Amino acid sequence: MRLVALLLFLLLCLPMGFLVAAAESEPAIQTQPPPGPLDAARARAVLLRLHRTLDPAFGPAKGKRRFWVSESELNSILSVAAHGFPFLRRSRMEVTPDAIVVMLSAHLPETPLGGWLNLAISMQPSKEGLRLSSLDIGSYRLPASILLPMFTLALDIILGDRLGGKIVNGIDSVSVRHKIVVLGISLTRENRKVLMARAKERLSQVFMLGDAEDVRFYYRALDQAAGEGRLDPQGSFVSYLRMMLDLARQRSQGGDAINENRSAILALAMYCGHWRIENLIGAVLTDEMKGRESLCGDVTLGGRADLRRHFIVSAALQIASESGLAFAAGEFKELLDSNWRGSGFSFADLAADRAGIRFAERALSGRDDAVALQTMLSERGVEGAIFPHTSDLPEGLSEATFRRRFGDVNSPAYRDVLEIIDKRIDGLPAYARH
Repeated sequence: MRLVALLLFLLLCLPMGFLVAAAESEPAIQTQPPPGPLDAARARAVLLRLHRTLDPAFGPAKGKRRFWVSESELNSILSVAAHGFPFLRRSRMEVTPDAIVVMLSAHLPETPLGGWLNLAISMQPSKEGLRLSSLDIGSYRLPASILLPMFTLALDIILGDRLGGKIVNGIDSVSVRHKIVVLGISLTRENRKVLMARAKERLSQVFMLGDAEDVRFYYRALDQAAGEGRLDPQGSFVSYLRMMLDLARQRSQGGDAINENRSAILALAMYCGHWRIENLIGAVLTDEMKGRESLCGDVTLGGRADLRRHFIVSAALQIASESGLAFAAGEFKELLDSNWRGSGFSFADLAADRAGIRFAERALSGRDDAVALQTMLSERGVEGAIFPHTSDLPEGLSEATFRRRFGDVNSPAYRDVLEIIDKRIDGLPAYARH
C-alpha cells in the first residue's frame, strides 16, 4: 500500500517538479504581432486545403496524397489562434532546409526559477516517414528516440482506436522546398473517413455544446412553427428567440433553466445560423429533418440577415468557450472579409458578435439570470432589448483602409470603437444589471 502511495506521489509530483526546474526568467519569443487580414486569409486557405486532402469524398481510395503549407501560413495560423488561446500568444514556426521548428513561450505562475516555460520541437525532412529530432523544454533536451512514440501515444489517447499510429504511419515523407513544407500522405479512404469522423467527435466532446436529443427537441419545434406559418419568414429574429426561450421557460419548471436555454440557443444557431454547428453537438438532425430547408434565410436582426447570423453563431460559440474564443472567431471572419474577395471589415458585424456573446453569457450565467432572460423576452421581446444600434458603425473597410484608420486589432483607435459598442450593449435591458 505504501509502495502504491509512493508511486502515485511520484507520478503527480515529478512532472510538476520538472516544469518548475525547466522554468526560465525570460521568454525565448519576445513579441508576436496581432493577426491581420492576410493572416485570416492564409489560415482559411490552409484549412480548406487540409480538408480537401483528408476528405474521403475526394480522390482515389488508395494512393499517396500531398499536403503543403508554407512558413508564412503556419505563422498566420498561430497568430489567429493566439487571439483566442492566450498560451499561444508567443509562438513561432521556422522552416529551413534542415528542420521545421515550432517554438512556444508560455507564461507560468512565478516559480523560484522563473515564470516562463520555453519549448522548441524540431522535425527533420525525411523520405522515410515522420522524424522528430528534438524537444527542448527550457534548458533540458529530451532524447530523440522517445519523441515519436510519445507523439503517437498522445494521438492515440486523444483520438482512440490507435488512430495516432495510423496517422504517423500514414505520413510517408516530409520535405522542404523554399520555406514550404510538403507532406506525403498515404491513408486509405476508410482511414480518412474514420479520422474525420473521430476529429468531429472529439471536437464535440471538448466543447460539450449540449445534449443532442434536447437540441433536437427545440429544433423540431422551431422547424414545425416556421413550416406552419407561426413565425414570419421575413420578420425579426426576436420572434424566433422569444418563441424558443418561452418554450425553454415552460420546460424549466420541471428541469434546469440553464440547460434548457443552452439547447434552445443551439437549435436556433443550427436553424438560423449555420448547420455546421451540429458538428459540435452530435447527431441532431434526423433524415426527415435534413430533407427540409430552413425558412430562416430572410429573417433579420437590426434589419439585416447577416447580423442575425453573426449574433446567433457567436452565441453558440460562447456556449462552447470563453468569450475570448467566440470573439476571436468573429474577428477572424471580419479580418477575412477585409480582403478583396470579402465584403470588407464590419464593426456592425462585430457588434452582433459581441451582443450574441453577451446573450449567451446571460442565458447561462446562473439560474436567476437564465429565468430572468426568459421572462424578459416573453414580456419585452423587441430588438431594442437585446441588440444595439449599429447603422453608424464603420463597415466595408478594405485591408488598406482598415490599416490606415485602425492599424490593427490592438490599436487605441480600434479599441475605442469596441468601447462604444460595449457601452451600447451594456445599456440594453437584456444585459443591464439591477
